[in-house]
Amino acid sequence: MRPDFADAHFNEGVVWLTRGDFDRGWRGYEWRMGMAKYRDHHALHPISAVTGIAGRSFLVFCEQGFGDDIQFIRYVGWLREAGARVVVACPGELARLFVTVAGVDHWVVDNDIPPACDYQVLLLSLPLLFGARMGEFPASVPYLSANPERMDVFRQRLEGGEGVFKVGLVWRGNPKHFHDRHRSMSPALFSRLKQLEGVYLIGLQKGATHEELAVFAGDRFLDLGGELHDFADTAAVVAQLDLVIAVDTSVAHLAGALGRPVWVLLPAVADWRWLLGREDSPWYPTMRLWRQSSLGDWSTVMDKVVEQLQSVIQSFAGCGGTTLLSHVNSL
Repeated sequence: MRPDFADAHFNEGVVWLTRGDFDRGWRGYEWRMGMAKYRDHHALHPISAVTGIAGRSFLVFCEQGFGDDIQFIRYVGWLREAGARVVVACPGELARLFVTVAGVDHWVVDNDIPPACDYQVLLLSLPLLFGARMGEFPASVPYLSANPERMDVFRQRLEGGEGVFKVGLVWRGNPKHFHDRHRSMSPALFSRLKQLEGVYLIGLQKGATHEELAVFAGDRFLDLGGELHDFADTAAVVAQLDLVIAVDTSVAHLAGALGRPVWVLLPAVADWRWLLGREDSPWYPTMRLWRQSSLGDWSTVMDKVVEQLQSVIQSFAGCGGTTLLSHVNSL
């Protein structure tokens, strides 16, 4: 291997992260700075160039996808605790949600001009800066919160009747994602959940087509995807649900960061952050992972989800309809 071949070093880092070796993983992951995607960011500082934190100012750039930003925004709190002034540049879709993040002095949204800072770093480089190992995650969950006023906007829409178990659904991610054909699934598989008595399904899918929504035709389904203008709106809905069931996409991270029960359906070859063979996630204590046993087999995954959800709903009814935050993932 060429010693300076950034792509190879980066991919090796991803392998270590997948195996839970964060010490070697983050060092390899930092090699993305030398990859073509990042070469135009001449002002970025590699973590190796950071010689001090206390009394310094940091401009932190969100990067990659919305889910990555939601997962790793927790790390900016460590910068503040270490005595830094923290400026974060984030996309507009996340701006209203991220104002609830502790430890940020100034936000730069979309094309706003950022203030001068001592260091400009990428968000996913912060774990390397602090030498974060498995289990060493800053900020207790929840580290994001929903806006009460936005919650009020959706509250009446979500009233499905007394004792109804409200489940939010997301069946596909960004089609431009390189792994999307493996991680997204047909909404027809989710429609099987309608057969369960006492469940009220809430569509959180952005850009859902008429054909996709048609599989949920009838009662006990409410499509809110078209009313969610940014992640603050999505958070306002998710915060009022009993459970979110989603493929590996940003809403799954959002539910986890809000401390809401969430079941994530994963392909046989999943992203590094979900590690190997685990049903839980060290990143989000309220999350449960459901993995394919063979590539492309979503039917078996959904068989298990339907069976488990039925048990949860029965327990929910037995409790008189109280929210089962701790119980949803314990059966």
